[in-house]
Order: sequence, then structure tokens, then C-alpha cells
Amino acid sequence: MKALLRSFAIFSLCLPAVALAQPANDTIDNAIVLTANPSVVTGSTVGATDDTGDAGTSSCGTAITTGGVWYRAFGSGGVMTATTCSALTTYDSKLSVFRGAPGTLSCVGGNDDDFSCPDGIFDSTFGWPSAPGESYYILVHGFGGAQGSYELTVDGVGSLPSDELRVNVIKTFTDGIDEEVDVTLTCNTGLPLQQTFTIEGGDPVGVTFVVTNIPDTGVDCAVTETGGPAGYTADLTGCSWTDLTGGYYGCQITNSAQDATFTVTKEWEIINDGGDAVDESAQVTIQCDSLITDSNGYIYDCGGGYWCAYEYLGDGDSLWVDVSTLTGDAYCSVSESIGQSGVVSDADDCFSRFLSAGSSDSCVIYNTVFFEGIPTLSQYGLAIMALLMLGMGFIGFRRFA
Repeated sequence: MKALLRSFAIFSLCLPAVALAQPANDTIDNAIVLTANPSVVTGSTVGATDDTGDAGTSSCGTAITTGGVWYRAFGSGGVMTATTCSALTTYDSKLSVFRGAPGTLSCVGGNDDDFSCPDGIFDSTFGWPSAPGESYYILVHGFGGAQGSYELTVDGVGSLPSDELRVNVIKTFTDGIDEEVDVTLTCNTGLPLQQTFTIEGGDPVGVTFVVTNIPDTGVDCAVTETGGPAGYTADLTGCSWTDLTGGYYGCQITNSAQDATFTVTKEWEIINDGGDAVDESAQVTIQCDSLITDSNGYIYDCGGGYWCAYEYLGDGDSLWVDVSTLTGDAYCSVSESIGQSGVVSDADDCFSRFLSAGSSDSCVIYNTVFFEGIPTLSQYGLAIMALLMLGMGFIGFRRFA
């Protein structure tokens, strides 16, 4: 049945376009604010325009493929639930929920089909833990190009005091770690002037600051971060405000893992004489399972998800690479190509290395050359030996003459 309805929706897209009036809450700036708990509203997505621009993404819990309508509700601190499960919902609906403010939204999640809905499996239901006073934007959209009428019920709706300022902060690390940091909200007036919370990376609720006693002229506030792990750069874009008189604001802090550095040094040791015949250079290659972003050697994609850099190293020379750890630790190994006989290579120290965010590591490859028997002579040594042999031959000739 679902396939039939979806085929009908696709067929409908092939019919001549008819200009339709856009819903009043077609854009996020015109989102309808829900204050009752629960809030039950009806409407239609017919004529709604593309929402990927307002959403800042083409997917939030489910793909956003057709125009929808927007609602806004404040968190209560408990679980909130949005559903289109109703006999009044007449099309294959979808739900996507965001937190924050227009232009800086963060996806909370979404749902396409609620198979437990008695009114039709094509209806949608999504629940999430809410932060008190946090602003959530609910997008009602549809599968494929489907649009139609719906009934939306939102449960767990909270209220926001008009004389309070609330700032919710969420922390994420690009490599997914859950380290704790301290975040501080500092304001030029209001109470308190400064407050600090400890927050864990990846916590979907985060922490909420509350500021009261705000004057009519407004308050300026900014969020800062301290105490985070080394090797990360914090992005606090959108975490400072001016002339606030109240309301809810969101701050998303993203800590990006810095590149790690790996260095390989080459050392040669010549045992006995004869070193003049040795070419003290060899090709050294570093291979990593993450992108090599910079190097003093030649960088190339060596296939299979690996990146390589190589250079010919002489005694005391080094090859270094900067390796991306943006999404997690990197693994690197080292190899060398020796085309000379009699050379013993010891690269055990460089066999495998794990590099974490912003870290620096190094290793040494030792090459030892052993000479046995008669040492190799230089061209000057050979000339002297030839003269000595001629001299000895001349003495022998006079003795037997």
C-alpha cells in the first residue's frame, strides 16, 4: 500500500504545476509558537517551499526532500514528544526536530514512519529529552514530494519566563570523545554576572544558564571554555550576544581535533673500513590511515583509505608528516627501500604508531653496514698499492738477474 501511495505521489509530481498559496508558517522565521501542554494543531503542507536552507541540512533524522511547515516549542526539562499520528493526517508525513536559533540550528532527530500508530504507519512520532526553556523547532514535512493535511500533537511543552534570559550550551568533539570541559557565561549586568558549569562532550541536553534582573537596556553576554583536553581548537561562533532583554539562546561549541605530527629520522653506521663505497641514502615511506595534510616529502593517495609520503633520506635526515585526527586517532607505519647488499636495516622502532589529537611522535631507522676481509680502497690507495707492487717487482728482478 505504501509503495502505491508513494508511486501516486511521484506521478503527481509529473502533472502540470499549479501555483499554490504558501502556508503561513512556511519559513522558520514565521514558525508558530506552541505554549499549551500538550499542544494540538492542524494544518497543511501543501504549497510549502524547500526547507533545507532554513534547516541548514538536507537530513535530520530523516531526509528533507519536500517543503514543510515550522513550529516552535520550549523545553520543560522532561521528555518531549511530537507526533502526526492521527486520522486527520492524510499523507505520508515526516518530522524533524532542531534546537537553537535560526541560522545556527542543531539537529536533534526525526522520524519517517511510526509503525505503532493505529491511524496509519505513514504517520510520524519522535521523542527527545529536553532542556528547560530551550527552544526547539519542529519541521512537519513529507516523504519524497508528498504534501497534505496533518494533525500535530506536541507533549512535554515548557514555558519561558519573560523576565529571564536562558542560554543553553552543548559541547561536541569532532572525534566523538566525551571529555569534560568547563563553560562560563559572563554578562555585563544582570544576576549572576558570571557562572560556570562542567559539561561533557556529546551530551545532547547540555547545560542551561539562567540570568535574571535584566535591565530594560538589555545585557551583553558571552560563553567561554576552559579546562578542555590538549590537541583541540574550540569554535565558539554564535556564543556571544548584545542587548538581550530575555528569551532563549543556544550555543554550540565544537572542538576540532588538531593535526598530529610524525617524524622519521635516518641514521647510518659504518663498521670497519670501506665506507667510501656506500650510498648513505634510502627511500623512506610513511603510510597513515588518515589524510596526510602536510609533509617535507612527496604526498600521494596510496589506496585502500591510506595516505603516503616518501623522501630519500641520508644520514641524519628526517621525513615528517602532519596527519589529520579530525575524526579519531590515526595509525601510521614506516617502510624503507634498500638496494644495497651488506646493509642491515633496523626499523622495528617505526613499525606502528598511533597518533591522537594534536600529538607529536617520532622514531629512528638505523642502517648498519659491515665490511669483511680486505677493506675497499679509494683511488689514491689503489695508486699507492700499484707503485709498491711495481717496486717489489723491480727488486726481485735485480736479485735474479
